[in-house]
Amino acid sequence: MFVKPGLRLTAPCIALVSAWATATLMIAGCGDNPHGDGLNVEDGSLNGEVAVYVADDLEAQRSETQYVLRSANGVERRIRFESDPHLAPGTLIKIWGTELSDGLAVHSFKTLPKAAPSLLERVVAPLKDGMKFAAKRLAFVIVDIGGGVGTWTLDRAQAELTGPSANTDPPLRDYYVEASYGTQDLDGRAFVLKYPLSTCATRDTSDMAAALKPMVTAMGGGTFNHYLWFFGSKNTACSWSGLGEVGRPDRPSDDTWYNNSAGCVVMIQEPGHNFGMQHSSSMKCGASVILDDPNAGCTHNEYGDRFDPMGGGCRHMNGWQKSYNGWLQGCNVVRVGQSGTFTLLPMELACDGTQMLQIPMPKTRMFERSGGGGAATNEMLTHYYLELRTPKGVDTGMATSVLVHVSGPPRSRTQQAVHTWILDMEPGSASSFEGMTAGKTFTDPAGGVSFSVTELDASHATINVELTGTVGSGSTVCLGDMPFTAPGPGI
Repeated sequence: MFVKPGLRLTAPCIALVSAWATATLMIAGCGDNPHGDGLNVEDGSLNGEVAVYVADDLEAQRSETQYVLRSANGVERRIRFESDPHLAPGTLIKIWGTELSDGLAVHSFKTLPKAAPSLLERVVAPLKDGMKFAAKRLAFVIVDIGGGVGTWTLDRAQAELTGPSANTDPPLRDYYVEASYGTQDLDGRAFVLKYPLSTCATRDTSDMAAALKPMVTAMGGGTFNHYLWFFGSKNTACSWSGLGEVGRPDRPSDDTWYNNSAGCVVMIQEPGHNFGMQHSSSMKCGASVILDDPNAGCTHNEYGDRFDPMGGGCRHMNGWQKSYNGWLQGCNVVRVGQSGTFTLLPMELACDGTQMLQIPMPKTRMFERSGGGGAATNEMLTHYYLELRTPKGVDTGMATSVLVHVSGPPRSRTQQAVHTWILDMEPGSASSFEGMTAGKTFTDPAGGVSFSVTELDASHATINVELTGTVGSGSTVCLGDMPFTAPGPGI
């Protein structure tokens, strides 16, 4: 997937003050900005809202994250940081830096306060009777960029959205309804339009979206929550398969682009970025499941989670992603703070029981996310996340096992997501990234944490967790700090 900023910013009023002719951001009396870009202020800085784009080349297994400063009237400008600042989409910032030909090199920045929402969302209900989210309308727009549209018809595009599917891949609506247990419905309509696109510069795709949205409205389509701009022919100037702007669950972005690529993973992953999801990756640690210092021998694969479309497989999303979007609610997620025995129910089913266990690591570990993910970032690992996968629905064909992921703490729907990594629980096997089966035990290399699968079938797994020392001194609770009584309900 490729996330890209739309560079549509007119040049700001900037005073060149360096003797070496560098363009330092020194705004001089620009309070009345004739360009109306909304970014200039009078203390030598620029301010605006952060937009984040992720660019994915699924064939080359490479991804790039880019940041943009967006003004109140929608003008965007590329900003470059020395290292990833981990800013959530929608963050208000003030920056100081140097003007470059392809954007702004940030020397320093600070975040600005944002008005708190009038009602803070708190997802606490069990799933069978849980919170549902407003249905999303999607416009699937086949765009003739100059090479025709090949075999793409309105009927084929509509089938990608709402079915009936012409192949084994589920339509977008069917996938999201199943993965969210009916809490996130989709609807949509297909269109065909023309727009010349000979290059794939960052501003071009944004200009395409801005030009075509009014045409979609004029064709009687009304308004849409998301726009899928699908190139009817491949543009060889584009280095990506799919492109999408990153949003948050409470504030999704609306644009995704497809370079004549309609595989199950790219079609599901791009809207996933609009909803705020980062990639589902994998961590391989040689003959070990994980090392005490993952940077001393573990390797990162950006799209390595083969059981998740935010990685590389057309399966259910992992539990961390589902919890982040609010699809797992209440006691579907249990935060383990003491030793105990827990009943884990299949990730594929809508139920009131536990579908993900969050187990603390004995210490916080750092892991350098490098290789296939653009600029390297240093990520924090704090918890194990256990989930039961069984061969049901889009997971048909999977072996019944308990998958184990690692990541940082859970995030709310108003925060920026983080990456997740699946661990290979059978590192010596011929297959890669196997889950745990009955009788298997894992012990953290630093001690203090172990968990075992004592029972396993297609209806449940029984997990025994042992926490010692300070690791086991907390409380075991559900989302929203709801009380939990082990082992939890069955189906």
